[in-house]
Amino acid sequence: MRRRPESTAHQYVRPVRTHATRSITRQDGTSVGYFTFDDGSPGTTPHSLVAAAHTMTGARGEGYRRPAAGKWQSEAFALFREVGELRYSGERVARAASMARLMIAKRATDSDSDPEPADNPELVALSRDMFGDGAHTAQSIRRYVQHMIFNGESNILVSDSDPDEGLTFRPYSVKEVTGKSGDWKLNDGSGTPRQVDEETEILIRSWTPDPEVFQWADCPVRSVLPVARELRGLGQHVSAQIDSRLAGAGMLVVPESISLIPGQRPPRVDENGDPVDDDQGEDAEDTNFYTALLEAMMTAIGDRDDASAIVPLMVKVRDDLVGKVQHISFAQPFDAQAKDLRDEAIRRIALGMDSEPETLLGMSGANHWTGFLVDQNEVRLVIAPMVATLCHSLTNSWLRPYLEALAAEGTFVDDPSDYLVWFDVSPLELRPDRSKDAQALHQAGAVSAETLRRESGFGDDDAPSDEEKRERVLMQLLTARPDLADQLLPALGITDIQLTVPGAPAGDASGPPGPGAAAPEPGPLPGGDPNPAAPGQPEQAPPEGAM
Repeated sequence: MRRRPESTAHQYVRPVRTHATRSITRQDGTSVGYFTFDDGSPGTTPHSLVAAAHTMTGARGEGYRRPAAGKWQSEAFALFREVGELRYSGERVARAASMARLMIAKRATDSDSDPEPADNPELVALSRDMFGDGAHTAQSIRRYVQHMIFNGESNILVSDSDPDEGLTFRPYSVKEVTGKSGDWKLNDGSGTPRQVDEETEILIRSWTPDPEVFQWADCPVRSVLPVARELRGLGQHVSAQIDSRLAGAGMLVVPESISLIPGQRPPRVDENGDPVDDDQGEDAEDTNFYTALLEAMMTAIGDRDDASAIVPLMVKVRDDLVGKVQHISFAQPFDAQAKDLRDEAIRRIALGMDSEPETLLGMSGANHWTGFLVDQNEVRLVIAPMVATLCHSLTNSWLRPYLEALAAEGTFVDDPSDYLVWFDVSPLELRPDRSKDAQALHQAGAVSAETLRRESGFGDDDAPSDEEKRERVLMQLLTARPDLADQLLPALGITDIQLTVPGAPAGDASGPPGPGAAAPEPGPLPGGDPNPAAPGQPEQAPPEGAM
C-alpha cells in the first residue's frame, strides 16, 4: 500500500517555474545569468534574479582579483553562532534548499517550458558522477546556501583529483580561500593550507552582486547586522542580571554583640581524632558566632541532608538588638522593558530577511491555506533563486567549458550551449491535506470514489474488486436485516452456522430456520388476512408472471 502524501496541492496549484532567460559574459570574464521565477498564478509578476560567477583558475582566471573579504562577512557568521533567531532564519532556507535535486538538463525548444533531464548517455553518466551521491550533494547545497545567506558569496571547488571520491563539488567560504590568481590556497581548518591543483580542479567564485558595486557581494543578513548586535546585547544584559541575582547575595549586617549559644557546635578534633583546644573550640563559641553562621550556611548548601539545612541557628542578643540584623542586596532588578525590546529586535530581523516574517515570528494567525502561500512564496522568492545561482555557476564555469572541449575534440556532436546544470524543487512543494474534505463530500454524494482515493493518496489499483463490493453489500444487509441470515450467510459462503435452537421442536418459532430448511406451508396469516376479499367476490388470482 502506498503511503498517503502530505498534500495534493499539485492538483490545483502550479509549481514554481524557473526560466533562465539569458546568460552573458562581461569583459572581465564574469558570467552573468538572468532568471525569472513564477508559479503561473494570474496577476502575479515573476520574480527576477541576477546571478554572477567567475572562474578563478585556468586561463579564465588569469589576472582575476577577488575583492577582499569584508569585516561584515566575518561578523555575520559570529552573530550566526550567537543569535539563535538569526541562525534559524538562515538555516531554515539552507535545509530546505538541500532537498533540491541537481541534474544535467537540456534546454527546451519552447521558451515557456522547463529544461528536461538530458537523455544523452554520456551526459547521464556525467550527471550521475557529479550529483549521484545524494548525501554529499545535499550537504554541499546546504553549505553553499549558508554562505550565500550570511556572506552573499561562496567559492565552489569542482575536483576530480581523488580517485576514491571521483567528480565532486564543494563550497568554501571567503575565509577558507586565500591567495591570488594562479596561486589559490584552501584552508578549512584541518591543517596546513593546500594549493588548488589547476590541472584537476576548478575554483569558482559565485555571488549575488551588490546593487552599488557589481563585484561586491550582497545578502539580506548584511542589512540586519545592527539589529542582530542589538539582540545579542539584550541577551547579554538579561544574562548579566541573572548572574547578578544569583551571585550577588549581598551583605549581612550583624551587631557585634551577638554571640552563639554554647553546645551547638561539636568540639574540633585533629586528624587523629584528638580534641583541639584553640579559638575554634567549645570554649570560644561565644566569640565566634560569625564563623559558626558561615559554617551553618555552607553546610546547608553543600549537604541538603544535613540537619543544619532546616534547623535554625540559635543566638543570644540584648533586647534592644532584636530585629537589628539587616540583609543588604546588591542584585540588579530585572529590566521590565527587556522582553519588549527583544521582541522588537526579533521582528526587525524577520522583516529584514528574504523569507516571509511568519517563518520566524510563527504562524499562529495562519490557517492551512495562508500557511501554504507563505511556503510557496519562500520557494519562489528565496530557495529557488539560491539554487539557480549555484546552477548558473556550475554551468558556465564547469559544464559548458567541459562540453566545448569535447566538441573541439569531435567526441561531442551536440551544441554545448543547449545543456545546463538544472534543479528540481518539487520535493519542496507544500501540499495541503484535503482527504477529510474529500471523505465528507463523498459521503454526501458530491464527489466520486475516484476523487476520494486521489485526495487520500491512493490510486485506482487500490479500488475494491467486484467481489469485495458484493461482500460489503451483503454484510451491510445482514447487519440491517438479521432475519434474512438464512439467505445471506450462504451467499457469503458461510454454511457451517446452525441458526435453529438445539432441541427445539420442529416449527418452533424460537429461532429462524437454518440453511436448507423446507419453506413453511402456506396458511392463514396470524391475525387474519389484512386484505380480505369483498363479500360475494371471488378471490382474484395473482397476475400472470407474478409467481
